Amino acid sequence: MAWMVAVMAGCECEAMLSAVTSIGLYVGGRLEAQWTVLSAAMMVSGFIFIDAFLVSDGLQL
Repeated sequence: MAWMVAVMAGCECEAMLSAVTSIGLYVGGRLEAQWTVLSAAMMVSGFIFIDAFLVSDGLQL
């Protein structure tokens, strides 16, 4: 009887752990996706800034 309780408790603990892990992966994935979007936006704005700088530089020449 005691070993059955221990097995059930172990399964419950494992299920909780996997739930926490999947939540962590989900949150981590969301943060990573947001970070990717943010860094891509920064790169694009940087390219736009550089393009504008080069164009204005070209106009001055």
